Amino acid sequence: MQVAGLSSTKLLGPHILPPAQAYELGGLAGKWAIELCVILLGEVMAGFLVPQRNPLISQRSISRASGEFNFVMRNAALALIVVGSISTLAFHSDLSSRADGGQGVVTILKTCLAVGLCVFAFHNFFNQRIYYLVSACGMILLVTGAVRSPVLSVALAFFAGKIARGEVTAAMLMRYAVYGLVLAVVGGAMSNFRGDVVSGRGADLYTAFAESIENPFTAVYGGGIDTLDGYRLAQFVQPNEPARPANILVAITTFVPRALWPDKPQDLSLDITNRYLRWDQGGIFLSLVGYLSIAFGGYIQALLALFILMTGLCGLYRKVFATFYGFIVLLMTFRLFLGGSPFDIYFCLVYLLIYTLAQIPFKLIWVGYSRKTYSDGWPV
Repeated sequence: MQVAGLSSTKLLGPHILPPAQAYELGGLAGKWAIELCVILLGEVMAGFLVPQRNPLISQRSISRASGEFNFVMRNAALALIVVGSISTLAFHSDLSSRADGGQGVVTILKTCLAVGLCVFAFHNFFNQRIYYLVSACGMILLVTGAVRSPVLSVALAFFAGKIARGEVTAAMLMRYAVYGLVLAVVGGAMSNFRGDVVSGRGADLYTAFAESIENPFTAVYGGGIDTLDGYRLAQFVQPNEPARPANILVAITTFVPRALWPDKPQDLSLDITNRYLRWDQGGIFLSLVGYLSIAFGGYIQALLALFILMTGLCGLYRKVFATFYGFIVLLMTFRLFLGGSPFDIYFCLVYLLIYTLAQIPFKLIWVGYSRKTYSDGWPV
């Protein structure tokens, strides 16, 4: 699309690189084919190393576990949605200040809304209308926030739940493909609206949606494709950059507030963007292979790291695919393919942390209730 002039590039401003040219397509396609083969090889290796087993559970255990599971999951999801909704409304911030520092705790509180909606979506809203209604209200709140990531996460959680329950059919895949196109247009509108606000051009969400529906392909790709731009930028700067494998630990160190660690290492993607593109805030993702090639000092090293990463993620997914943790692994894989930054891992670790902590109080309530029930004479 860049060759045809239908999409711009974010590398044009500082005159680093022009839009992708026709002569580049062969080389890029060749590298992408190699990388796809590495990914597939990692999946095959995971299949050999990690056999997929379904644990055998007695019917009595299933009955007791089902009651606890429903109580904990439903109440935890509702609590997260309430906390996230209140935080979103109480700590409303302009889109132009979304990348400002010092918002870690507030951002995590707001993320509770998306995690709660993902829990409902993964479990098919527990087949109750009240949860459909609650989720619809929560989705409206997410869409009006003009941030795509939570909306895509909820959609992916719904699809991951279908996979976990073995409900995916060919007809369903065709129907979900159409839903995916609609979601892409919605995401494009949200992205363009956010870009207009940040750049000061002035816009409203209704106008952004109208323009996206009128010309969906331009709406989604017209402002540039971050993954392609990042991939080409990484190719351009990698020979001049020293290897920094320790930068992957930024996924963990991001949890530490910069007020406590002023010299905390910066995400490699932000560092490259700031130095080469001269952006004051934010950045573009370097793509997964682009990031790995800079972090580990070369393309061959990046392919080896990609193979190890895919083997690990696929093996982990085979172990936990039937649970919400499987969705988190799927979300991490999806985000790494789109962005390829330690922030994508941090994003999913936040989901994991919120989901795990939200269950604790309701598990304690269930244990206390169960002990009281059994002490009153109910059978164990």
